[in-house]
Amino acid sequence: MQIWPQVKAENAHLSSVCELGAIVGGLWRDLDPTQKQEFNELYAKDKVSADFHCHCRRGFNVAYIRVGRFLPKLVRLFCQFLPF
Repeated sequence: MQIWPQVKAENAHLSSVCELGAIVGGLWRDLDPTQKQEFNELYAKDKVSADFHCHCRRGFNVAYIRVGRFLPKLVRLFCQFLPF
């Protein structure tokens, strides 16, 4: 559950992210350890997924740079076999 939008709606008079962060931090400190563990597990799953996508994207960028200089030749070669 995303708590930030709820805290922001309840405290519309606060404009600073720091002030809202202090409220969210207080809510975190008030949670019991079992509830914190649930959030920590969700965070760990999201982090693994984000790391995976980041590495895949980085790998794609490297491959794109390596192929980039050969791309015009590949396009011409591929277009030779198209029926138009």
